[in-house]
Amino acid sequence: MQNYTKDEIKALQQYQIEALRQNEELQTVEQVLEVSKQNPCLIMLLTKDEIKALRPEQIQALEWFQIKALKTEQIQALTSGQIQALKAKQIWSLKAKQIRALKAKQIRALTTEQIRALKAKQIWSLERFQIRALEPDQIKSLTTEQIWALDCFQIQGLRPDQISALEPDQIKSLTTKQLQALEWFQIRALRPDQISALKKEQIWALDIKALRPDQISALTSGQIQALESEQIEALVLYKTSALTQRQIRALKWYQIQALRQNKLLNTVDQVLEVSKINPALIQLLSVDEIQALTEIQIMSLESEQIKSLRPEQIKALKKEQTSWLTEYQQEVLVTNIFLESYNASDKTLESFKAKLREYSILVAIKPKVIEKVDIEGAFNKMQADNKSCESLSNCLALSEEKLKEEQPGNLPDDMKRLRISDGIKGSCESIETPRESSWTDTAKQNTSNQFPQL
Repeated sequence: MQNYTKDEIKALQQYQIEALRQNEELQTVEQVLEVSKQNPCLIMLLTKDEIKALRPEQIQALEWFQIKALKTEQIQALTSGQIQALKAKQIWSLKAKQIRALKAKQIRALTTEQIRALKAKQIWSLERFQIRALEPDQIKSLTTEQIWALDCFQIQGLRPDQISALEPDQIKSLTTKQLQALEWFQIRALRPDQISALKKEQIWALDIKALRPDQISALTSGQIQALESEQIEALVLYKTSALTQRQIRALKWYQIQALRQNKLLNTVDQVLEVSKINPALIQLLSVDEIQALTEIQIMSLESEQIKSLRPEQIKALKKEQTSWLTEYQQEVLVTNIFLESYNASDKTLESFKAKLREYSILVAIKPKVIEKVDIEGAFNKMQADNKSCESLSNCLALSEEKLKEEQPGNLPDDMKRLRISDGIKGSCESIETPRESSWTDTAKQNTSNQFPQL
């Protein structure tokens, strides 16, 4: 070979190369490696045993075009140590055919740095058995672009422990098609923190029915609100006990209505129970269901549930039902009536009183409860607050002296802490917007005026 020029070596054909080897003009591996730098095809002369005998430094000395010229059987002859000796540039040079030729043990031998060096096209060319051969640490090293390169067939080949190994940022990079391709056992392999990392569009693609209870509990409020009605129905139907109070509180109105329409909240007791967590749910009850509430059900209503009642629900209450309310519950109900009346009025004191007259419910309210309310003062405060369309908090503050004189005697401890002097928040635009209570330390002193004759 010493008599050949570089150009002549480059011009050698396959049959000429084989003839040189047979005639022992290329006697040593070193000679083959050297001349193959001029003509990469010459490296194909090396046998599998000769390939296996290459030292790590010889492997690292190979040019990228020599690596690219290796036959599939030569690639398969590489030992684990030789595989780990490959540099990033050499890894990049591997053709799809060579990548697919790698054995499972060779795949497992790749370092995390080598895994990250693989191009997206090379990842895409991996066979399913090769994907399954990756160790959890190798899975963790995959970049976003590499994860995007995985097709649905490859995704379905991932083992549960590989799924669990994915970092939250890797989970975020999964496409909706990839998530839809996951089998139920793969979904159940997701860690709670992986579930929490999912984006809105990813949640839509997930098979909710496959989730474990602890995975459901990991869903954030934003994820719960992003769920389609069908997914919410699936959660309630199959995994109701797994929903946390925070998640039930986060349900949106259209999701709530879907549950009711599909009879997944089909009893009054169910609605009353979940509305203790999300008070707005009590608005699902029809007028007939409100009128059918028993004494026990009425007395078990919490303040936030009473505050969330719609005007037509309040009007539907029978006088007998109102008489079952505790004094504290009646105070909250009066607050609700006043606030709803103001929002629906012509914003004059007379029209405000006229609106109150429509609520026949007031007839059954205990006189000492009504005595505590300063109608004109409440109206003026609400009107002042409404000018800037701000919260209507503190609009019905009671006299601090009266609160001290008339402490509820038979109420539970949690109800004792809640009084009508707590501020009430309301919307300036809609009377059906659920309201929240907020604490206030600025109770307004009022007189002990009797309830005016309406």
